[in-house]
Amino acid sequence: MTINVLEDPKNPYEAFKKALVLHITAPTIEDSNEALYLAESFSENLTEEEILKAKNEVDIYPVSYTHLRAHETLRYLVCRLLL
Repeated sequence: MTINVLEDPKNPYEAFKKALVLHITAPTIEDSNEALYLAESFSENLTEEEILKAKNEVDIYPVSYTHLRAHETLRYLVCRLLL
């Protein structure tokens, strides 16, 4: 799944959802951050209700272990290693 950033989305709601999915499934932290930036820019054209609805729809997707590790901080790493 990709998003063409050179053209305006025909449906900002669907573009926002795609960007959220890309954020969740991104293989690297850089890709994840880029997708989150896109999601924020698409959300400017949406109401609060649409944003919440899209987030609830996207929440059904599982998050990979790699994605979780990409967001891991030193504090959480130490806690995980101590368990």
